Amino acid sequence: MASSTSPRIAVVVVGMHRSGTSAVTRALSLAGLELPKDVGKKLWESRAVIMLDNQVLSRFRMRWHSLGLIAPERLVDEDLADLRAEAVSLLRTIYGPSQHIVVKEPRMARLIPFWEKVFAEFGAEPRYVLPLRSPRDVASSLAARNEMPLAMALDLWTDHVVAGERDTRGKPRTFVNYDDFLRDKSVEVARVLDALGVPVGPIDAERRAAIDAFVSEESRHHKADDDLFELGAASAVAATLYARLADGRPADPGANGLVARLAAVAALPAVRPPVKKPVVKKPRPVITGPQRKKAGAAAVGKPAPVRRPPPTAQPAAPAKPDGVAEAKAARRKARREAAPKPLAARLAKRLRRLFRPKKG
Repeated sequence: MASSTSPRIAVVVVGMHRSGTSAVTRALSLAGLELPKDVGKKLWESRAVIMLDNQVLSRFRMRWHSLGLIAPERLVDEDLADLRAEAVSLLRTIYGPSQHIVVKEPRMARLIPFWEKVFAEFGAEPRYVLPLRSPRDVASSLAARNEMPLAMALDLWTDHVVAGERDTRGKPRTFVNYDDFLRDKSVEVARVLDALGVPVGPIDAERRAAIDAFVSEESRHHKADDDLFELGAASAVAATLYARLADGRPADPGANGLVARLAAVAALPAVRPPVKKPVVKKPRPVITGPQRKKAGAAAVGKPAPVRRPPPTAQPAAPAKPDGVAEAKAARRKARREAAPKPLAARLAKRLRRLFRPKKG
């Protein structure tokens, strides 16, 4: 657990999908921050955290690609208390007693108030890193990976960046320009750790070589053209927001329709978790078959069936004299083995039987 002299620190990488969050997270881990135990080696995020964030979004009828933002006060509501307790238990499992951890999951960008309460109960102080990548590059990457329309990808980028900037304002945070990060990886990592006050020690030659070997220009999956896509309001909003944040200015909700995006899901009620009522099973008396039939007949007003005694065994037939049974069996066998008579002979025999005169 964190001590009074060395607080437990959680460096949270906040950013949109395909914004360079994976490269920044891996570089921070190579500099000395602890990754979760169930980390995926490609995206460097916890699989369990992904599932939990999906549960939080589902309470608001949303998925990772749904457009719109959630009001901060709704993310700290008591309706989410069960998921917060689950998240605290999850962090204790995947991080253990580590003092300096790095947490990354793009869905967190729209769920920061929820996770702040989780980190408080977990006993860690969150400090935020916000990677900034050109929205045109992000939209191109999402269009290639998820076949997402470019206008939708730009709107989704806007939602994540607006929420991340809004909910980390006034808290320990620093921005990372993805282009600057790719040019000077180890320098940018050292600047981030120093800006956030994370005491992991200097980045020596070994750590610097590991960071430079992992993160390279090949980490840029897609590079769009210099001009933003001409997609009307979507590109205008994204361009304005990116320009403001790149200059170190906060997002302006009144610029180019951002205010509409801030309240996109304000009218949706949260979905409460289903309450399972305990099932009380009454003990059933053990009764025999005849008793059950009698009770059922009495319930419908019918007389109980009369139980009949089992039938008595029939006396064995008297034995026939010796030789009689053997003679009959021999005759039957002879008839079976005899050659079949012609059809005319069999018909004549049957007719004689039919027209045989009756005796007496």
